[in-house]
Amino acid sequence: MKKICAFIVSVIVAAAALTACGNGDSSSSKAESISSAASAESTAESIADSTPESKAEETKESKPEPVESKADESKADESKLEESKAEAPKGDKSGWGPLAKEYTEKLAGGVYTIDMTVKSDLTGEMPMQVEVNGQNAHLKTKTMGIEMEVYLVDGKTYSLMPSMNAYTVTDNSSLADQNINTYALADNAQLTESGEEDGMKTETYKIPVNSSGNTSLNLDTTVKYYFDSDGNLKKILSSAPILGDTTVDINSVTFEDVNISLPDLSGMTKLEQNGQGQVDPKDAVTMTMSLLGISEDMVTKAGYTVEQLAGMETEKMAEVLADIAKKNGIE
Repeated sequence: MKKICAFIVSVIVAAAALTACGNGDSSSSKAESISSAASAESTAESIADSTPESKAEETKESKPEPVESKADESKADESKLEESKAEAPKGDKSGWGPLAKEYTEKLAGGVYTIDMTVKSDLTGEMPMQVEVNGQNAHLKTKTMGIEMEVYLVDGKTYSLMPSMNAYTVTDNSSLADQNINTYALADNAQLTESGEEDGMKTETYKIPVNSSGNTSLNLDTTVKYYFDSDGNLKKILSSAPILGDTTVDINSVTFEDVNISLPDLSGMTKLEQNGQGQVDPKDAVTMTMSLLGISEDMVTKAGYTVEQLAGMETEKMAEVLADIAKKNGIE
């Protein structure tokens, strides 16, 4: 019973995520995606602005102060900002090492295929394949045992869940909206160490993050690249105060032309979305029932309707469906 409950929960969550990665709302999918150093910087700045210390500064009781004091404070803040900019200049690539630089410049060509296995504090272990050809892309991953694919073709995003034989379509999406990290160097990355480890050449970088003047926070990201003797990227270790530790095993990388075309969707169910860009709860329940072999008649005999199941909390719904499955001999 526990196993089938866990499976049902994973299916429901995966169904909810089916549109989250392509709806343009990055906040809804950050916990399930591998954010890049750039997005880590953006997230860090946001969190820095909302820390207890900064909030306390915003809400503390206002007291009259001399005009000169305010002017001096403003100048001090401007000085800190300029100092931060000088420490991590945008567009300045002078701090790049040769190996990671070559990898980044090849990615900038916009044609590549990467097969990698991502292990992180946020997602656990997750295989991922990324194919890119200009503005078109194909992403394939497996999370919580559920396989998912995303196609970006001609300005539209098609999110597929093959095991459920279903998909969604959203407009005006780009590769950046998917929050997929290819681990290209951020412009402000600073090489801190070069060396050798386990028979591979290494380059370690610090990506400075502006903490909005809060000097008590250290939000910098550290990224370590591992290259074989031919200069091929084999592994990446990333550590960020917010995102935690991530290990990326690079199974293969190619920079050859790749054909990205949409598969035949005629036999799949197109799922409609609600106003928040998410799969309708009733559709998610219907998909799960179909995947488990539970018919609507079984649900009715158990004293429920699909609408009632859709209105339940995920865990409660899983328990009910698991009980219905058990009573009907579904293992």
